[in-house]
Amino acid sequence: MSRHLTYTLGIISMGMASHLLGGYLSYECLGNVGGDTRYKVWLTVYRDCDGVSLAIPPTLYWQSTQCSTQSSISMQVVAGYPQVLNTCCSSSAIPCQTSSIRIPCMRIEVWRFSVEIQLPNGCGNDWIVWYTDCCLSGGIDNIDLPASRGLTLYTTIDNTLTPCNNSPIPTAPLPFLGCFAQEAFIEVHAYDRDSDQVSLSLAPVYDQSPSTYLPLSSLSYFSPVPYAQGFSPNIPFTTTSGYIWINTLWNFIPASPIRSLVAFKIEEYRNAVKISEGTHVGLFVFHPCSVTSRLQAHAGLDNAPSILYNPYIPATYTFTLPVDTQLHCLSIQLSDSALPPPENTLFIEVLEAPGTVTLSQNNTPTPLLQVCWNPAFSDQGEHPIVLRVWNNRCPSRTARDIVYLLRITEPSTTSISTFLSPFVIVPNPTSGPVQLCWSGTEKVLIKIYTSEGRLLGETTLPPGGKHLLRNLEDQPHGIYFFQIITTQTQRQFPVIKLP
Repeated sequence: MSRHLTYTLGIISMGMASHLLGGYLSYECLGNVGGDTRYKVWLTVYRDCDGVSLAIPPTLYWQSTQCSTQSSISMQVVAGYPQVLNTCCSSSAIPCQTSSIRIPCMRIEVWRFSVEIQLPNGCGNDWIVWYTDCCLSGGIDNIDLPASRGLTLYTTIDNTLTPCNNSPIPTAPLPFLGCFAQEAFIEVHAYDRDSDQVSLSLAPVYDQSPSTYLPLSSLSYFSPVPYAQGFSPNIPFTTTSGYIWINTLWNFIPASPIRSLVAFKIEEYRNAVKISEGTHVGLFVFHPCSVTSRLQAHAGLDNAPSILYNPYIPATYTFTLPVDTQLHCLSIQLSDSALPPPENTLFIEVLEAPGTVTLSQNNTPTPLLQVCWNPAFSDQGEHPIVLRVWNNRCPSRTARDIVYLLRITEPSTTSISTFLSPFVIVPNPTSGPVQLCWSGTEKVLIKIYTSEGRLLGETTLPPGGKHLLRNLEDQPHGIYFFQIITTQTQRQFPVIKLP
C-alpha cells in the first residue's frame, strides 16, 4: 500500500463523450491483511447505448487527509457484464447498439466493476473513494448542457470501526420509467449488511472531478453540475402533487414529459453516529401514455383470503408471521385491469425478499409470485419484499414498485389465518349497501377507505354484531377497502362497488 502525497497539475480530459446515466459505489470489508484493512469495492455505471463507449478500465481513486494517503487503481469488469436494460416493449426489442431510437424507447448498458484496495489498519475515519468521468448523456433534460458535464460517484469509509464496516447497497435499480400526469411509485431504499440504520435524501449530481490529488477536508471538493432553469437537486422534475413519502415509497405525479437525472444521498448510521455516505445517481423518464395503468396486486398469506394492495394504507401490505416450525408462504397475483393486450403483459423483478422466491407465469398478463419462509427467533423484526413490475407499453415500458412487509413476532398459539373467518361482507360486489357480520368474541373497529386512501367512515361492532352500511351508496363505482381492526391484529378486505 503506497502512502504518499502527490500533487499533479492537470485535469481529466473533458472530451464531449456523451453517454453516462449514473451509477453508484459500494464496498465490503474483507478483514485485515498484513497490517492493512482490505476492502472490495464495486462500481456500477449506467450507460446510454446511443452514446460513445465507456472508458475501460475505469479508474478508482481514494484518499485520506488523516492518513496522508492517496492512491488510484484500475478496476476489472465483473463476469456477466455488461447487461442490457431494454425499456422498449417486446415488439421493438433490439440489442444495445447505436441507433436512431432515442428516449423514451431507450436501451441502457449496466456495467459492473470491482477491485480490492488496502487501507492502513485502524487509520482514518475520513476516507473518500470516488469514480469520475465525462460526459453525461445528451438526452438529459434537467441538467444544463449535459453532454459537456461529467459525473462523479463517491462513497466514504470510516476505517477506525471495529468490526470494519460494509456500505449500504441500493435495492432499487435505475432507470425508472413512468407516465407523466399519472401517479408513480418508486421504492427508495438501501440494504445494509451490518443492520445499520440507513437514510436516503435527494442530493446534487456531481460534475467530473480533477485527477489531481488534493487535500480533502470535506466533500465540498466535488462540484454539483449546473441544473437547467426550474430544476435543482431537490426539484429534479416538476410534479402536480409534490413529493410524498409513504414509508420507503416515493410517490408523485409528474407534471410533464421529461428525462431527469436524479441523485440520492445514502447515509449510514451506527448508534446514532454517521459512519458513511455516498450517492446513487440514475435516470427518471416520464413520457405520454394514452391509457392509465391500473396495476392490481392481490396477496394472501398461507390459507387466508387475499387482499388488494393499497400503498396509502400500510395495513394492506403488512403481514405478521409467528416464529414457529411451520413454513409460511405469501402468494402475490398481479394484473392490470386497464391496459389492452399486449400492453397488459407484466414482468416481475424481485428487488428484495427473504426466504425462497418462486416466480410462475412471469411475462404474462397474470404473473404469480410466492415467497415461502420459516422464520427463526433471530429473524424477529420487519423484512421487506420489494417488487418492480414492468408492463409492455409501446414504445416504452413503464414500471411501478410494490413493497410488502413481513413482520416476525414471538411464537403464537393462534393462527393468523383464523382471524378472518369471523368476518363477512355481503354482497360483494355490491351496487349499494353492504351487510357487515362479525361473529368474533371481541368488538371490532371497521374503517372504510377509497382506493386513494380517503377515509369515508367508520363503525364499531360488538361481539356477534351486524350492521347495514350505506357509505357506498353515493360513491362512484370502483374498489373500496374495509379495514378490520381488533386488539389482536388488523387486515383489509377489498369491496367492489358496481356502476
